[in-house]
Amino acid sequence: MAKDTQLELKFHPAAENPARAWLLAGFIGFMGGVMFFVLNSPLVVGLLLFMMIYSLVPFFFPTYYRFDSQGITMKRTGKEHAYSWDDYRSFTIQDNGIVIWAEVSVPNANDGFRKRMSALRRSVFFPMTPEMIGQAERILRQKLALTKEAPASGSAKK
Repeated sequence: MAKDTQLELKFHPAAENPARAWLLAGFIGFMGGVMFFVLNSPLVVGLLLFMMIYSLVPFFFPTYYRFDSQGITMKRTGKEHAYSWDDYRSFTIQDNGIVIWAEVSVPNANDGFRKRMSALRRSVFFPMTPEMIGQAERILRQKLALTKEAPASGSAKK
């Protein structure tokens, strides 16, 4: 850990659930066989399998998070992304991770499409386990405001 690092976390879903990882790998192999049988084109099948596997990189490879005085650093497959505390104002806790937002108020279903898309472009989702969320929340509460997502229109209890 660096001297100003407050917390380091490792998120690796495939290692946490090897049975699911094997099932997913078997499904990809099965789909490759089906696609080859149907399409009968190794080039197209290879391209489709590559896209399918590439989309699952976050599942099969670990993600490392470092929370320090500068912000959050996320590292996956050798690529490092830094998110400064100065660029973000609030965070939201989800069931499977944390979202940090550039705005203090989170858009809801009543907001216009442009406003919601603009806010989403300036947000970052960090997938985490519930235990990791609890650890990260302590640091995030010191740096950012906790926001709750507003309910969608028509979902209020009557």
